[in-house]
Amino acid sequence: MGLGRGWYLVNARRVAGAVVTLMDLNPVPMEHTRRRLRGKGCEVRAVTGNVLDPVPDSAGIGFDSVGVNFVMHCVPGSFAEKGVAFAHFARVLAKDGTLFGSTILNQRPRTLFGRALTAAYTRVGAFNNAADDRVGLEAALRAAFAEVEITDVGDVTLFSAQRPLR
Repeated sequence: MGLGRGWYLVNARRVAGAVVTLMDLNPVPMEHTRRRLRGKGCEVRAVTGNVLDPVPDSAGIGFDSVGVNFVMHCVPGSFAEKGVAFAHFARVLAKDGTLFGSTILNQRPRTLFGRALTAAYTRVGAFNNAADDRVGLEAALRAAFAEVEITDVGDVTLFSAQRPLR
């Protein structure tokens, strides 16, 4: 989810022959990331989808992991609303699968640059994290997973969740 320029996927360690499924609302970053993954020893599939909707059946089920990096702070609403995405991902993960990701919560950035960037992205509508806080993130994750870990690294919040609840 939230492919951007595909940096995380291109630089991730993968098992040889892995199948990587890309999902985004926009086909442009999916095609860009697909091209970047050529020759990286994996099969690449692409599915158009919205994190607020169930994962399309064409994506499949039984994923070992689902990555959601720098996506949730762009999705409108609070975690009470957009947290439904975690339940959608829990449904397609394998029993021992892992959801992992990163987000930017609505907290005062620590640096002047961080504050300026956050203000600019919020002004143009790229950030929709006005109601995002750690309590809401944790509650949304725990509604879909039995095990949840959340860690702050600077202005970024990392999360992982295992044991999907179905």
